[in-house]
Amino acid sequence: MGDWAALPDDILVIILQLIVIGKDHCSFGCVCRSWRRAALLFLSIFVPKGAPCLIVPDKNTSCSSIAHQHRRLLLAFQIGKDIAEIEGFLPQIRIPPRDICLGSYQGWLVMISKYVKIYIWNPFSCTSIDLLMCKYYRLSGLQLCMLSLYEKEIKLAVLDMYISKAILSTVPTAPNCFIFIIYGYKNFAFCNVSDKVWRYMFRPQSNHDPTTPPQSYTDAVYFKGQFYIVSASGEIFSCDVTASRPGLISVYGPPPKTLSAHQWYLVECRGELYRVMQQLMRCRFAAGKDDDACIGIDNQDLHQALDEHFRGESYGCNGFEVHKLMSDTVGWIQVRNFEGNAVFLGRNQSFSLSNPGDYGYKRNRIYFTDHRSINNDMGVFNLEDGTMESPLYKTNSRFIVPPAIWMIPNT
Repeated sequence: MGDWAALPDDILVIILQLIVIGKDHCSFGCVCRSWRRAALLFLSIFVPKGAPCLIVPDKNTSCSSIAHQHRRLLLAFQIGKDIAEIEGFLPQIRIPPRDICLGSYQGWLVMISKYVKIYIWNPFSCTSIDLLMCKYYRLSGLQLCMLSLYEKEIKLAVLDMYISKAILSTVPTAPNCFIFIIYGYKNFAFCNVSDKVWRYMFRPQSNHDPTTPPQSYTDAVYFKGQFYIVSASGEIFSCDVTASRPGLISVYGPPPKTLSAHQWYLVECRGELYRVMQQLMRCRFAAGKDDDACIGIDNQDLHQALDEHFRGESYGCNGFEVHKLMSDTVGWIQVRNFEGNAVFLGRNQSFSLSNPGDYGYKRNRIYFTDHRSINNDMGVFNLEDGTMESPLYKTNSRFIVPPAIWMIPNT
């Protein structure tokens, strides 16, 4: 038998391309020093530490193979490329196939299982942190009625539409990490990851129009020790979950004029808070498509069922408008740049990058994926000149689910 430790690096890299990052890579690297060196080299090339990456569906996601169902591809600085041509070279990560991602923070994903349980998953270390069942009893009567009619896997599909965002205050392995979710469009729940007990809050009334509470909430961010939440009108609320009686407090009113079709985000950039409005085209369905049609699962894969349900939906981004919070007295001012940073938005926990050029990204750009669990709307926006640039990636960019989502691997 030949000396396995003497295999050339290019052969070892080919092997690494065929196995899943995580425990498989760890086992590979434990064989000998040369294999460990090859594993570290592979990660440094394809998954550089600190680089924003996209988790995207493998084109064989619908394959009956268990290995393919668990597999997702990881794209680092592949903006505008045709991933069908480079798919064989892309790293693979393992994600439970029938579970849906609700959010991401650094190398962690917030997932909801087919049993409607929320857990936190690290695909690089294969670490899972289970949370207690979140009681969705504050959903509206119609929403609860819908859930009661569905089997567990269909409940998962419905709840995915109801949970707008899942936000972590820090990495879940750190002490006093809190997870905060917006669900039912208007309701909030949070828990300390260490004790896993959920607490619930009703939606607040607006200080700016007490008679009309916001219809829904679209995004949240953890900023300077508190969670900040933005409503569909652009009004911003704060919440200190460590208080004896946590609640939402209106801190900044909505802009004087907003468009009817938009999605709001909050993001921290260079230690400052930014409010980002994404202008969307109107939603419409293809001819013969019923937008109120029920989602049927039967024996069909959940992602495939959602894909077929939403594929006829058509909407897209017209552009972005960004405001920076200057101070409590000055308020918000519109800006045309992020002072050299790049911003990453979507289903993920919004974040900015101070050195985008180091990873192949550009300054003062917004890299965005769909805010819903479908992939209808993704791209790159140049904030300086107000233009849309190349798509995030080609070929698979019209595959609806599982959705693409940003994350920063902690390899």
